[in-house]
Amino acid sequence: MKHSPSTSSNFRAVLLLGAVLASAIFTNCNRPKGQVAILNIYDTVENCSPPYIVSFHPEVQAARDQLIYRWDFGDGNISNAAFPVNIYQEPGVYEITLEVTEREVTAIQTIVLNINSESLPVLPDFELASVTGSYFVPCPVNFFNTSQHATHYFWDFGNGNLSSRENPFNLYEYPGRYQVTLGAICDGDTSYITKLLDIYPPPDDLNILTVTVWMPDSYKGGSYLATIYYGPFLEFTTPVASNVQSFPVGWNIYENMFFYDPGDTDILQFAIWDEGNRQTPVYVFSTRADILASQGYPLLVGWNEGNGFAAEVTFGYD
Repeated sequence: MKHSPSTSSNFRAVLLLGAVLASAIFTNCNRPKGQVAILNIYDTVENCSPPYIVSFHPEVQAARDQLIYRWDFGDGNISNAAFPVNIYQEPGVYEITLEVTEREVTAIQTIVLNINSESLPVLPDFELASVTGSYFVPCPVNFFNTSQHATHYFWDFGNGNLSSRENPFNLYEYPGRYQVTLGAICDGDTSYITKLLDIYPPPDDLNILTVTVWMPDSYKGGSYLATIYYGPFLEFTTPVASNVQSFPVGWNIYENMFFYDPGDTDILQFAIWDEGNRQTPVYVFSTRADILASQGYPLLVGWNEGNGFAAEVTFGYD
């Protein structure tokens, strides 16, 4: 049978469309399904009285990262976030359901959350750190409150100072061993924790550990060394750093300042020299022992001239 040109074209179009549909059906049938499993659901309650702020963190195992989340928090609230936060207005027992979908596969897990004053005991705790990194008097100390399920706080720093701030600061002016007590409070329920803090007398020795220097790009390619003077005395000369191609450039010193006294007003001077010109230093920066003492014996001191020159020195005290 002979077909007209238009009939042939239509016939070919039908065949082509059929082939495309068959390919699509075959591809869809052979497309691998998703693989997803909910291993665990973690919750964190931030406070001990309503409204309760609860963070949820699921542990999910899946073949791919493109997952669809659906949370039901048991109080009428839902969420599609991976790591949601829900606010419960009242105490109670809530069933939290999580559905995680990858392609056509959905994993479901339910946990029970019991929120009340008995299930949320006050757990006091804190960390502390000297502002300067050392613990010689005078010693400024920051306190970092890590308590759980508390709304109010009471601090006794052991030196007669008190505070009700969440993350307070205290200055210790005398050496000794101090008992620092934190009371964490919620609805009349108070729990305490006490930690010991040792504050030391002024150090007898000052050590220069490292010197690090930044200079403008125009100084690249030079060779440099550093000298350290304590008052009129040359205490240390570093090896030469040759053909410096980038900044910062630094030296490990680990040198004890023999004439050190915490109340001394003699200048502690650092000078950076070009190896080819020992007449005039390229960069000079300084401090004094009494200044270091007034700053609480910092472990790191920096200088910044604002014109491309800057420096850092790390100190040690004994």
